[in-house]
Amino acid sequence: MASVPMLATQIAPLPESPDLMGDLLRLQKASQRISSLLDLDQLIERIVNEIACSFGLVEANVYLYEPDREELLLACVHGCTVYDKGHCLKLGKEGLVGYVASTGQMRYAPDVRVDPYYLPCEESTLSEVAIPLLVEEQLVGVFTASHPELNAFQPQQLKILQGLCSHIAVAVQNARLFQQVQHERELSQAIARLSQLREELKSAIDADAESYNAVMKAYKQAKDSAGADSIIEAALKQATSVPLSVAERAREVAGIVEGLQPITNPNMKSDLTTATALARAAIQGALANVDINLESLKDTAFAAETRKRAAALTS
Repeated sequence: MASVPMLATQIAPLPESPDLMGDLLRLQKASQRISSLLDLDQLIERIVNEIACSFGLVEANVYLYEPDREELLLACVHGCTVYDKGHCLKLGKEGLVGYVASTGQMRYAPDVRVDPYYLPCEESTLSEVAIPLLVEEQLVGVFTASHPELNAFQPQQLKILQGLCSHIAVAVQNARLFQQVQHERELSQAIARLSQLREELKSAIDADAESYNAVMKAYKQAKDSAGADSIIEAALKQATSVPLSVAERAREVAGIVEGLQPITNPNMKSDLTTATALARAAIQGALANVDINLESLKDTAFAAETRKRAAALTS
């Protein structure tokens, strides 16, 4: 991240200002706190809040570029009451953010009331700057800062912000790469576990058929056996345990699939939604089978424990 000497070098050609060193020191402290973060959400929130406090801003935002959709996603917002996190802007089409993202150049509006690209947000905003976050000329996102005074950002302050944003871009890029590695690991673990669950559920098909046959056999044998009740009870317990285990595995499948939503391509949303619905249907069907068998069981302790496990799957 940026340091005082580095930023001082970048603004050296500009006239000195009595507030310049104060700005540098505030941003130096901010950069030190930012540089150690690899959690993307925490990083962006820290960036926005630190800079907003340092410059007395009405509003500060970070938009992240989503190349698959050619959109800019509002990743963190400070002070804005109009747009929430998750709001999207089209590249090159909407506001200062869209313009800056498409051109790769900072745009400063010393009077937002006359700037053709400005999209109104807070009524108190009179000046705003939007700065691209670039890494090796590749767009990472856009940072915006809004101030309640006209022409609030002096040339040296704009230079400081541009220098800081170049380092913010690298920090965001690193956090995104770290997040990507984490997501890939989580995805690999999910796929491995889902593959295991698939085999277990396939085996449960045969186990369920066998348990049903065992119950039918127990009822037939009961006619000629003195211990008829115990034979039937044992068979029903097995016939209950198999669908219960199916329901528990299906619940695990649903949980894994739901966890994949935020770390996979947005285009997979319909597939994941369908998979979750099918898993929940499997839970419902399996538990209906459990209920049928529990009605015939005489072991109240076993029935109570089974119902407790079943209830946990639907809570």
